[in-house]
Amino acid sequence: MPSAAPLWIDFADASVPFWQIFARAGVIGAGSSPTVMPQLRAAGAATVYFDLYAKYRVGALTDPLDTAAVIAKSNELFDQAVAKTGCQTPRMAENELFSANFPAPWSGEAAQYRANVLTMVKTLSSRGAHPYLLVPRAPASDSVTAAWWREVSAYSDIVIEVYFSGRQVYAQGPVAGSRRVRVALRRAINYFTAMGIPSTKLGIMLGFQVAPGTGGREGLEPESAWYREVKWQALAAKQIAREISLGSIWSWGWGTWSDASTDPDKEHAACVYLWTRSPSLCDALSVAGPDFNSSLTEGQITLPSGTTCVAGKQALKNAQVAALAHVTRSADAALSMLYARSIESGQAKEPPAQALAVERAIIATRFKGRGASYRKALAAAGASQAIARAIIADELRERTIAATLPVHKPSAGAIKQYYDDQGGQLVRLVQATPAPEWLGGRGKGYALASRSPRSLYGLKAGSEQSLRTVLGTFQVTPVGPVTTLESLPLGAVRSAIRAALIETARDDAFAAWTVKEQLGGLNRTRCVRDQMPLASALEPSEELPFLSLQDAYPVGG
Repeated sequence: MPSAAPLWIDFADASVPFWQIFARAGVIGAGSSPTVMPQLRAAGAATVYFDLYAKYRVGALTDPLDTAAVIAKSNELFDQAVAKTGCQTPRMAENELFSANFPAPWSGEAAQYRANVLTMVKTLSSRGAHPYLLVPRAPASDSVTAAWWREVSAYSDIVIEVYFSGRQVYAQGPVAGSRRVRVALRRAINYFTAMGIPSTKLGIMLGFQVAPGTGGREGLEPESAWYREVKWQALAAKQIAREISLGSIWSWGWGTWSDASTDPDKEHAACVYLWTRSPSLCDALSVAGPDFNSSLTEGQITLPSGTTCVAGKQALKNAQVAALAHVTRSADAALSMLYARSIESGQAKEPPAQALAVERAIIATRFKGRGASYRKALAAAGASQAIARAIIADELRERTIAATLPVHKPSAGAIKQYYDDQGGQLVRLVQATPAPEWLGGRGKGYALASRSPRSLYGLKAGSEQSLRTVLGTFQVTPVGPVTTLESLPLGAVRSAIRAALIETARDDAFAAWTVKEQLGGLNRTRCVRDQMPLASALEPSEELPFLSLQDAYPVGG
């Protein structure tokens, strides 16, 4: 056996028509055939005994054997394994545990069955064997069951079968498809490590079946697509093995048991699987055909040094995430914000000069022109000026994109509902040059307090005055006094309400747009250990409200 973990073990019994492909040095073949096993070893392969029917040693879940019979059958099985592997301390796969997901307490038969499985691996281990218990589904992990799993792992490795639909994985593409496999493998391992079982006692089994509904190829065409997806699975297993000290990685599905499990492409798929692990194991490039994508890097987590994620062609650096996390108080939120920025900046570029101008206006209007006070507020929030300017640019970009998104005009009913619900809101009739957004782009109209500068309501009526806001300076003449929405007829304020509702609709449209774009971008994004950003419509200035472009926001200087 190779000395380095993980051991790569492939089912190569007599049911595999092309078992000879595994007959070479560097391969570990699993089977029980008295004719095939010696030939595998003669060609340089190592061998593992594969017990297809562990139920014959322990009984069925509803009809378990008695303990004495289990011990006798386990000893008999051990002697068979020694004879067929030529090894006095054979490695033995036991296929497979029933009811892995059944929590305790177990019924009388189920309890006896579980005890029998434990007796079997104990007996094999006591004779010098190295058992591997195959588990076909996620395990129950209540305290009693977890204790049982830990006791089993003292005598046997545990191998979790994790099968994928090749058609579904391939449809996601190399980045998302490969990530799907890696995430599922990590999750399968975590079921057991969370119960205190060391990863060195764990293995995973990949399935390359072809019968419909069993996982594996699942009708994936053409054959080059299947070979490519097989390659992704092998690469994913290699990646997980680098991250986690696994004991073993197994392949299954090469056997032919019926017409449904017959496929002439299996042999080439097995060659691709071996080649992906090590090109010296099989010449996949000569058998997979000219349409086979032979890249060993596509979809893989290959990131530049100091990088958390690569979104498309844009790197999100560890230092950027760490710096922004001081503001968001969460590395996950910081990563998500940076990811959203990378997606949105592909749609709109905001000139740095514009962000600097807004920053100066914020200092002037919200900090009485005191730059030191502004920087002190940033420092208190854990932000640098560079971070602040980037957040301002995010907000400007959001406005630019939102303005391009189509929205429905508010209905008469929606306008009336706003009027009724917001009757106590302050309003004021004003003239302004140039026409501001908070007047709906008109030069004269009613300004609603919810979307216009606070200082507007303290200005003297009848005289033109200069009003500086975050987004510009306006010459404003208050035409009337400050009043409430409900004191005015609906017809007088209809246009102002319509503008407010359209602005809200644009905000909602942007939120939907950015989430959709971010979800799509995940198919082009690679992150360390697949710890992906969350696709969400974050408010960039949420932790720094004094950076908000909403002039109506009540902040102190």
